[in-house]
Amino acid sequence: MFRLHGGTEFAITQEGETRMEKPGIVTDEHLQFLDELRDSGVTNMYGAGGYVQDEFNIPMVEARAILEYWMESCSEHHSISKT
Repeated sequence: MFRLHGGTEFAITQEGETRMEKPGIVTDEHLQFLDELRDSGVTNMYGAGGYVQDEFNIPMVEARAILEYWMESCSEHHSISKT
C-alpha cells in the first residue's frame, strides 16, 4: 500500500493494478447516492461534491474524498445501486 500527497491510499493487486483503498468515511449510502445522482443526469459528476456535502451535511473536504473514491472505484461498486 502507498499513500499519495493528499493522503489517499492505494494498494497494488496481485495482478499489478493499483486500486484506491476505501476511506473509512465512505458508506454504501454515499455510493448509492452518487450512482443515483449520475443516473439522474442532474450534474456533471466532477461537480457532485456540493451535492454530497448538502445531502449528508458534511464538510466539503469529506464530500470530495467520497466523490474521489466513487470515481476511482466505480466499476467495483457499481452494482450496489442495482441490487
